[in-house]
Amino acid sequence: MSESEMRAYRSFTKVTTAGAVVSGVAVFVLMLFIVLDVVLRNMGGASIPGGFEIVENYLLPLIVFPSLAWVCGSGIMPNMDLLIPRMSPRTRYRTIQTVVAAEIVVIGVVLVAAAVFAGWHVMHQSAFLAGLTMLPQWPAQLLAPLGLGLVVVECGFVFVANRKRDDPGFTVKRGPAEVVPDGI
Repeated sequence: MSESEMRAYRSFTKVTTAGAVVSGVAVFVLMLFIVLDVVLRNMGGASIPGGFEIVENYLLPLIVFPSLAWVCGSGIMPNMDLLIPRMSPRTRYRTIQTVVAAEIVVIGVVLVAAAVFAGWHVMHQSAFLAGLTMLPQWPAQLLAPLGLGLVVVECGFVFVANRKRDDPGFTVKRGPAEVVPDGI
């Protein structure tokens, strides 16, 4: 990759890292929420009204979608560490580029569907009942297209990086999934 592309990728990495931090904070909030709910249920005889719905509609999307691009860029997926090292260099290049291109297409299709779904929720100002209160659902629906869009950008950076290097991989920087196992 050229220096300007690497600068753009470093800036993008800051965004994906921030997404991973948001997901980590959401996991911590989920743990606190569950502890509080259990304590209230056992000590006070009642749980948090709409607790399940709040977790389902707010916390779970916050845990999953902001961190998708960070996970993809870490080299954990796709994991083909038993097959790729055994291929010839040219076959390895074609296989990796085909997998990355397929990821871009498939995730791009899911991104479009998620964006249409989120748009519907925004237009209709969708809400859910939590206890006796209606809470807006549509803000959390925007996380899916955002997370998937970041994954498509990450895959685009990987595709460009592979075009300009001799030994292609599934990450811009080498990840743990691309290490050849010992003894093979």
